[in-house]
Amino acid sequence: MTGCFSKNALTERFPWRLGHSVAASPRTGIRSCGGTWERTLIEIDFEIRQASISGSVDWTWANEMLLRYDCFLGDIRFVVDDVDLSMDWGWIPILDFALSLQHVVRRLMQIGFERMEFTDSDCTIEFRVIADDVLQIQSSYLEGVSVTGAREFREKSRDFFSRVRRHIEEDIPEIRTNASYLNAVNRESE
Repeated sequence: MTGCFSKNALTERFPWRLGHSVAASPRTGIRSCGGTWERTLIEIDFEIRQASISGSVDWTWANEMLLRYDCFLGDIRFVVDDVDLSMDWGWIPILDFALSLQHVVRRLMQIGFERMEFTDSDCTIEFRVIADDVLQIQSSYLEGVSVTGAREFREKSRDFFSRVRRHIEEDIPEIRTNASYLNAVNRESE
């Protein structure tokens, strides 16, 4: 598959990612591997294609389940270095994905592993801390393993969550008064 690497290909292209020593500039986050400087890139983005499955939602009273699973459906662009884990399926619940990424970040900091499962699907993404500030990401729906900085993943996930929240609140201002929505986003913002 385009953009996905087997473990052998990763070892050949990025030998430092599978256990070799890495020096990182604390100021820039750019990693050095034997004098070669390289930045790990993470891209997490979204496109909401449908506000809700049912069409008509009372945004001030909708419960958390409805908001997380039946509203704000679309596509996720999720690229970690050269591994494209994007979900261009049109039905991904964007708010739920953003909230789930925040949960993943918290669990990685606590226990070093988390599995994200998709609603109405057998697809999963596994996140595993494999060394100091080194995160491995692997999905069940694509071949390939991605390895990146855990700190960078936390920052990108928080930025993604903020952008999703801002987009929803700008498009649907009345949702700012919904207690279920506010509880969900505030719980995951901590």
